[in-house]
Amino acid sequence: MEPHQKAAGFNSFIKIVREAVPAADFDRMVVGLPPESAELITRPRFSTSWLPLALTNPVVIAVGEQLLGGSDARIFEVGRLQFIADIGGVYKLFIRIASPAYVAERASKIYETYNRDSGTMRVLDSTAKSLDVAVEDYPKPSRTVWHYVRGCIAGTLELTGAKQLKVAIAEGGDDRPRCLYHVTWS
Repeated sequence: MEPHQKAAGFNSFIKIVREAVPAADFDRMVVGLPPESAELITRPRFSTSWLPLALTNPVVIAVGEQLLGGSDARIFEVGRLQFIADIGGVYKLFIRIASPAYVAERASKIYETYNRDSGTMRVLDSTAKSLDVAVEDYPKPSRTVWHYVRGCIAGTLELTGAKQLKVAIAEGGDDRPRCLYHVTWS
Protein backbone atom coordinates (compact mmCIF):
# COMPACT_ATOMS: atom_id res chain seq x y z
CA MET A 1 0.00 0.00 0.00
CA GLU A 2 1.08 3.55 -0.67
CA PRO A 3 1.94 5.70 2.40
CA HIS A 4 -0.44 8.59 3.11
CA GLN A 5 -0.73 11.61 5.38
CA LYS A 6 -4.04 13.07 6.63
CA ALA A 7 -4.90 16.33 4.87
CA ALA A 8 -5.82 17.97 8.20
CA GLY A 9 -2.20 17.83 9.36
CA PHE A 10 -0.81 18.85 6.00
CA ASN A 11 -3.19 21.81 5.69
CA SER A 12 -2.27 22.97 9.20
CA PHE A 13 1.41 22.63 8.32
CA ILE A 14 0.92 24.88 5.27
CA LYS A 15 -0.99 27.45 7.34
CA ILE A 16 1.77 27.63 9.98
CA VAL A 17 4.47 27.96 7.30
CA ARG A 18 2.56 30.71 5.44
CA GLU A 19 2.42 32.68 8.71
CA ALA A 20 6.14 32.16 9.37
CA VAL A 21 7.71 33.26 6.09
CA PRO A 22 7.34 36.13 3.60
CA ALA A 23 4.54 35.53 1.09
CA ALA A 24 6.84 36.05 -1.91
CA ASP A 25 9.26 33.38 -0.62
CA PHE A 26 6.39 30.97 -0.04
CA ASP A 27 5.01 31.57 -3.54
CA ARG A 28 8.46 30.96 -5.11
CA MET A 29 8.75 27.68 -3.22
CA VAL A 30 5.32 26.53 -4.47
CA VAL A 31 6.25 27.33 -8.10
CA GLY A 32 9.35 25.13 -7.76
CA LEU A 33 7.44 22.08 -6.51
CA PRO A 34 6.31 19.17 -8.68
CA PRO A 35 2.88 20.17 -10.10
CA GLU A 36 0.94 17.51 -8.14
CA SER A 37 2.53 18.65 -4.87
CA ALA A 38 1.94 22.34 -5.63
CA GLU A 39 -1.72 21.58 -6.30
CA LEU A 40 -2.14 20.33 -2.71
CA ILE A 41 -1.32 23.90 -1.65
CA THR A 42 -3.15 25.85 -4.34
CA ARG A 43 -6.25 23.60 -4.09
CA PRO A 44 -6.26 22.25 -0.52
CA ARG A 45 -8.04 18.97 0.05
CA PHE A 46 -10.72 18.33 2.67
CA SER A 47 -9.21 17.71 6.09
CA THR A 48 -10.57 14.15 6.14
CA SER A 49 -8.78 13.24 2.88
CA TRP A 50 -5.68 11.08 2.75
CA LEU A 51 -2.81 12.56 0.72
CA PRO A 52 -0.03 10.46 -0.82
CA LEU A 53 3.21 10.91 1.09
CA ALA A 54 4.94 10.97 -2.30
CA LEU A 55 3.23 14.35 -2.86
CA THR A 56 3.39 15.86 0.65
CA ASN A 57 6.98 14.88 1.43
CA PRO A 58 8.51 17.13 -1.29
CA VAL A 59 6.62 20.05 0.27
CA VAL A 60 7.98 19.35 3.76
CA ILE A 61 11.51 19.04 2.36
CA ALA A 62 11.20 22.25 0.31
CA VAL A 63 9.85 24.15 3.33
CA GLY A 64 12.68 22.94 5.53
CA GLU A 65 15.46 23.51 3.03
CA GLN A 66 14.28 26.55 1.06
CA LEU A 67 12.10 28.54 3.44
CA LEU A 68 13.63 27.63 6.79
CA GLY A 69 17.24 27.48 5.66
CA GLY A 70 17.74 23.86 6.69
CA SER A 71 17.35 24.87 10.34
CA ASP A 72 16.47 21.92 12.57
CA ALA A 73 15.16 24.37 15.20
CA ARG A 74 12.83 26.13 12.75
CA ILE A 75 11.28 22.95 11.31
CA PHE A 76 10.91 21.65 14.88
CA GLU A 77 9.00 24.83 15.75
CA VAL A 78 6.72 24.45 12.72
CA GLY A 79 5.94 20.86 13.76
CA ARG A 80 5.28 21.94 17.34
CA LEU A 81 2.97 24.78 16.34
CA GLN A 82 1.21 22.72 13.68
CA PHE A 83 0.38 19.93 16.08
CA ILE A 84 -0.89 22.31 18.76
CA ALA A 85 -3.07 24.10 16.19
CA ASP A 86 -4.35 20.86 14.69
CA ILE A 87 -5.65 19.19 17.84
CA GLY A 88 -9.41 19.74 18.09
CA GLY A 89 -11.47 20.79 21.11
CA VAL A 90 -12.50 17.51 22.76
CA TYR A 91 -9.19 15.84 21.94
CA LYS A 92 -7.28 18.86 23.28
CA LEU A 93 -9.26 18.68 26.52
CA PHE A 94 -8.40 14.98 26.84
CA ILE A 95 -4.69 15.69 26.33
CA ARG A 96 -4.72 18.62 28.79
CA ILE A 97 -5.99 16.45 31.64
CA ALA A 98 -3.72 13.50 30.84
CA SER A 99 -0.13 12.98 31.92
CA PRO A 100 2.66 12.96 29.32
CA ALA A 101 3.20 9.23 29.97
CA TYR A 102 -0.51 8.48 29.44
CA VAL A 103 -0.60 10.41 26.17
CA ALA A 104 2.63 8.75 25.03
CA GLU A 105 1.16 5.32 25.70
CA ARG A 106 -1.38 6.21 23.01
CA ALA A 107 1.35 7.44 20.64
CA SER A 108 0.65 4.76 18.06
CA LYS A 109 -3.04 5.73 17.83
CA ILE A 110 -2.22 9.44 17.60
CA TYR A 111 0.36 8.69 14.90
CA GLU A 112 -2.15 6.54 12.97
CA THR A 113 -4.63 9.42 13.05
CA TYR A 114 -2.26 11.41 10.82
CA ASN A 115 -0.35 8.69 8.95
CA ARG A 116 -1.38 5.55 7.06
CA ASP A 117 1.05 2.89 5.85
CA SER A 118 3.86 5.21 6.97
CA GLY A 119 5.52 3.10 9.63
CA THR A 120 4.71 3.06 13.32
CA MET A 121 5.28 5.08 16.47
CA ARG A 122 5.64 3.41 19.84
CA VAL A 123 6.97 4.08 23.32
CA LEU A 124 9.94 1.91 24.17
CA ASP A 125 10.51 3.15 27.72
CA SER A 126 8.62 5.40 30.09
CA THR A 127 9.42 6.83 33.52
CA ALA A 128 7.78 9.55 35.61
CA LYS A 129 9.75 12.28 33.79
CA SER A 130 11.02 10.74 30.55
CA LEU A 131 10.09 8.70 27.49
CA ASP A 132 11.83 6.97 24.64
CA VAL A 133 9.65 7.07 21.52
CA ALA A 134 10.53 5.28 18.28
CA VAL A 135 9.19 5.92 14.80
CA GLU A 136 10.03 2.91 12.67
CA ASP A 137 9.73 1.91 9.03
CA TYR A 138 9.06 5.47 7.86
CA PRO A 139 9.08 5.28 4.04
CA LYS A 140 10.49 8.73 3.17
CA PRO A 141 13.02 9.62 5.88
CA SER A 142 15.07 12.81 5.94
CA ARG A 143 16.65 15.08 8.52
CA THR A 144 13.89 17.63 7.91
CA VAL A 145 11.11 15.10 8.47
CA TRP A 146 12.67 13.76 11.69
CA HIS A 147 12.98 17.24 13.21
CA TYR A 148 9.41 18.03 12.12
CA VAL A 149 8.23 14.87 13.94
CA ARG A 150 10.33 15.92 16.95
CA GLY A 151 8.32 19.15 16.99
CA CYS A 152 5.02 17.26 16.72
CA ILE A 153 5.99 15.14 19.72
CA ALA A 154 6.89 18.28 21.67
CA GLY A 155 3.59 19.95 20.72
CA THR A 156 1.59 16.94 21.83
CA LEU A 157 3.29 16.68 25.20
CA GLU A 158 3.28 20.45 25.69
CA LEU A 159 -0.51 20.27 25.63
CA THR A 160 -0.35 18.03 28.73
CA GLY A 161 1.22 20.91 30.66
CA ALA A 162 4.68 19.34 30.80
CA LYS A 163 7.27 21.93 31.83
CA GLN A 164 10.87 22.25 30.63
CA LEU A 165 10.09 19.77 27.87
CA LYS A 166 13.01 18.55 25.78
CA VAL A 167 12.77 16.24 22.78
CA ALA A 168 16.07 15.02 21.35
CA ILE A 169 16.98 12.55 18.64
CA ALA A 170 18.77 9.75 20.49
CA GLU A 171 19.58 7.54 17.52
CA GLY A 172 18.68 7.06 13.86
CA GLY A 173 17.17 9.90 11.92
CA ASP A 174 18.61 11.53 8.80
CA ASP A 175 18.02 9.17 5.86
CA ARG A 176 17.34 6.11 8.03
CA PRO A 177 13.77 4.77 8.32
CA ARG A 178 13.95 4.69 12.14
CA CYS A 179 14.35 7.51 14.63
CA LEU A 180 14.46 7.19 18.41
CA TYR A 181 13.47 10.28 20.43
CA HIS A 182 14.38 10.80 24.07
CA VAL A 183 11.89 13.07 25.83
CA THR A 184 12.30 14.65 29.27
CA TRP A 185 10.25 17.14 31.32
CA SER A 186 9.84 18.37 34.88
